[in-house]
Amino acid sequence: MADTLPREYTLPGLTEGQCSITVITGSGIDVEAGLPSF
Repeated sequence: MADTLPREYTLPGLTEGQCSITVITGSGIDVEAGLPSF
């Protein structure tokens, strides 16, 4: 299933995305809750 998803939706992609979004926007909580951060 991971092969059919964009890298952002794989576990490493989500982890890296969360870290960068938390640092840049401080919206880590929103991302973890599944809410849009933009």
